[in-house]
Amino acid sequence: MAGFVMRKGQRLKTFAPVRYLGDGVAGEGIIKDLSLSGSYITGNRPVSVGMALALQIFVPGDPELLLIDRATVKWVKRV
Repeated sequence: MAGFVMRKGQRLKTFAPVRYLGDGVAGEGIIKDLSLSGSYITGNRPVSVGMALALQIFVPGDPELLLIDRATVKWVKRV
């Protein structure tokens, strides 16, 4: 399997609303892919690699927000 990297953890294909704040940016979006080591978020405000963000995740079926104090942007896909 040359060229392929096996994932270390399970990824959940989920759709959950999220707010992100930090480094002069405040946006909202949707988490489309979530794991213990990261997530894929589409949002309404652009971010850059290296930015530190706080996340507020609205978990479906849970009345309390999931708060992540610091997440670092590792990659960005521009559309």
